[in-house]
Amino acid sequence: MEQGEFEGMDGLQVLWHLLTTEPFFWFILSIGFVAIGISIWVDRWEDQEHIVHYDDSHHSNR
Repeated sequence: MEQGEFEGMDGLQVLWHLLTTEPFFWFILSIGFVAIGISIWVDRWEDQEHIVHYDDSHHSNR
């Protein structure tokens, strides 16, 4: 049986290896860009006039 690439490394060394390797870096970066895009899209959709926001602050003093 072959030994794995991370054999003999502790968790911090594995994390550092994953963060400094280019494919994993681009994967993390793309997740961030997707999250930013969804956030901008939802914010623009929520600013439309036909959406009614109800004030539910009267329940905060119970």
